[in-house]
Amino acid sequence: MPLDYYLVLFDMRSYTCRVEPTLREFFAGAPEGFLLPLLEESNRRALQSEAMRDRLLSHNIEPGQAIIRILAGQEVSGASFADDVSLFEARESRPALEGYVSGPVMYEILSALCIPDLPGVNPQQSIGESALLSHLVEHSPWIERAFTGDVFGKGEPLRFPLGLQSEVVRPSDAARLLAELKAIPPPDPHAGNAKQVAALRNVLSRITLQRGTAGLLAKMFESQAGRILPAAPGESVADQIANLKRMLEASLADPNLAILFTLQ
Repeated sequence: MPLDYYLVLFDMRSYTCRVEPTLREFFAGAPEGFLLPLLEESNRRALQSEAMRDRLLSHNIEPGQAIIRILAGQEVSGASFADDVSLFEARESRPALEGYVSGPVMYEILSALCIPDLPGVNPQQSIGESALLSHLVEHSPWIERAFTGDVFGKGEPLRFPLGLQSEVVRPSDAARLLAELKAIPPPDPHAGNAKQVAALRNVLSRITLQRGTAGLLAKMFESQAGRILPAAPGESVADQIANLKRMLEASLADPNLAILFTLQ
């Protein structure tokens, strides 16, 4: 899966009180069994939340596999988010184990225990190169500066990141971003329909080669697809902005929550 930047709603209390101390002890030399209570709880929560399972599966992490590998003492050298458990054979060195834990195991624990599931809120909002970011930077000079180094990229890094890197967005910056989002004009209702347009064009590409009416109609539909196709639920720019507002509002209303800027 290609890397992307995200804003993530994050439970800092759970991280600082439970997850960080456990990971710190493990990487200081504690045995792998030290991680089992966190992994067991992660598995329970994944069983109870479809959204959480989807987050893990989107990174090729099968809930429950980490605890199986650690308990069985299977080889973890070179483990990645896409590894098949059948490829693991024998226990390897401590550095190999720590490399495995710092990748998919840590992502599973943080995703399950530190990303809250709140009604009506998608807690991870992609803000990479997209129609959303284009609309935001077009209408807000502050957001443009924020995403080009003035704000995001300068926050306090997490010692144990979600993904490759994570930093905590200051509450004052989260509040300013929320104010900017409320001030920008509404986007084109069709903005954010890129996936639907691509899928339709893939289908129509097989028809446009035909002669006659079918080919002509296919060419016409393909040329207008970006203007007429609606975005899927939750994927329109308007939906993404509304979700981002809810994330920011939740983080500002609860002192235990924060916004992370992550690369994953």
